[in-house]
Amino acid sequence: MVDVFQDIKFAIAYEQRNLNIGSDLAYGRFASESIDLAQIPEGTKIVDAGSGTGISTTTLFDKIKNITVTATDRSPAFQEVAKLKFGLSENPEKVLLSEKVQVPYKELLKGKWENKDLVEHLKLQTKHYSQFKDRVNFRILAHENLD
Repeated sequence: MVDVFQDIKFAIAYEQRNLNIGSDLAYGRFASESIDLAQIPEGTKIVDAGSGTGISTTTLFDKIKNITVTATDRSPAFQEVAKLKFGLSENPEKVLLSEKVQVPYKELLKGKWENKDLVEHLKLQTKHYSQFKDRVNFRILAHENLD
């Protein structure tokens, strides 16, 4: 059985879908509203469990500038995308040069999906979030194995 969480192409496809759908409709909105509800004070140390491609991690820094975040996820491939956003990827070309994702279910998503430029999006994310790279670190952690 293939573990999609080990596959950089799957991580890129996930990020592309979230970008295309738009942060107001997808996971970004959930992350933003959850952070607002939590009322996290400045200076807090946060564990972002299940951080994936860094959507919630970047949203944390959008909402609260003075924090420290440990982003954990079971997927090295997803974390590679997240690390890229903070200028911490050891191999950004591997992420940036990954295959473009084809739009699935074109008819179903018509009017709800715009095939946006993922490479440009990731470059802009890196430019913005690299200012926080000293206050974020990444750990591979399978949360279902915690006692």
